[in-house]
Parts: sequence; structure tokens; C-alpha cells
Amino acid sequence: MNEPPIKVFVTGTGEWNTSTEWPLPETCWTPFYLHADGLLSEHEFWPNEGATSFEDSLFQRGSLPLCRLL
Repeated sequence: MNEPPIKVFVTGTGEWNTSTEWPLPETCWTPFYLHADGLLSEHEFWPNEGATSFEDSLFQRGSLPLCRLL
């Protein structure tokens, strides 16, 4: 019980890092955006792509259609 509560394996280095904080203080946050066909990208908008929105509500559950403008 004298070890830090967080132990993370770092891919590519073969090393384990320990921490007392989560998320790790050195975490680099990268936003990703969902596009047509379920693809993720760091770019918010793609050329010739339509737009839609989704609101998470306790009163109405539904799905978000992913469409492209041709």
C-alpha cells in the first residue's frame, strides 16, 4: 500500500510510470471530431461534408444520422 495508486504502461518505451493523480498531469488533450462513416479526425470540418447536431436529453432518445452533401 506504499505505492502510488496509478500505474500506467507507456507503449513504445516498455516502461511503467506511476502517479498519484488522474488524469496524469502531463496529459496532452487532443479533440477529435466524428465524421461520416464513423471516422474520427482532428479536423472539425471536411470539404463537401454536411453538418448536423445532437442533443443528449433524458426526455428524448434518438440517433444521429450521418449524411454527406453531394
